[in-house]
Parts: sequence; structure tokens; C-alpha cells
Amino acid sequence: MAKLKTNTRLRRLVHLYEARPDLPADTLFHGGPPYRDTPPKAVLNAAALAAVIGEMAEDVSHARLLIERGDIKLAPAQDYGIAAPLAMVVSPGMWCFEVGDAQHTFYAPVGEGPPPALRFGSDDSGCITRANVWCTDAARNINPQIANLL
Repeated sequence: MAKLKTNTRLRRLVHLYEARPDLPADTLFHGGPPYRDTPPKAVLNAAALAAVIGEMAEDVSHARLLIERGDIKLAPAQDYGIAAPLAMVVSPGMWCFEVGDAQHTFYAPVGEGPPPALRFGSDDSGCITRANVWCTDAARNINPQIANLL
């Protein structure tokens, strides 16, 4: 991983697909190394919800089917400059913090609030609403504040 300079800063909250249009659209990003076998249940739970949040699937059942069939792939987040905590899984359609210096840029998902939460592998569909509504509100309020600091 690249070493960041001292002028590292939070740049904005952004949908990952806007910042990284080069990311594969059929892939979700998880913490840790590639899975050799079936990922842990917590990661599969978070992946299904992340797929719905990112509009890769109509609902959680559909997302689970697409993941099981391999139509939605899982890849190590760090291989793409994304930090994914715990059991969190990130879709290109999720809000992320963009952080970096003059040479490097990295992304981390904006948490959707207290548990139940994706980062804990929750399968609670309330995470979907919070990730869409709360994170959109956070970006709408935080991004102008960041812009004012520049």
C-alpha cells in the first residue's frame, strides 16, 4: 500500500462509481484476502445488502441468487484502493469517503449508522434504507463544509 504524505485530507463523500468508473460493475468489494471457498455468513449477508444498495439486485433474495451463481463477484477491497472494515462489503453504488494526498486516493464506505449494520454482517433490511437515506443526507451536508475548507 502507498505511503501517504502529511497533506492527506478528506476530499469528499462520493458514490464509488462516480469516483472510480473503472471498477467492475458486477463486483462487490470485501475486506481481507480472496476467499478460497464460500465466504462467511456475515460477509454474504453484507454482500446481499450491498448489492441491493448498489442497485445490482432487486431485493436481498435476488442478490443472494446472483452472488451464489457468480453473476455478482466478490473481490478484495484493498486491491482496488478501498478500505472495507470487518464484514463490510462495498458496492460501486455506495457512498464512500474519498481521502488522499497529491499522488494517492483511497476510499472507505460511509457507515450507515449504529447496529444493525453492514460492517457487522447484518441481514437487517433497515441497513438498506439507512445506507441510502442517511448517507445521502450526510454527503449533502458534509460536502459543502469540506469545499469551504479548500
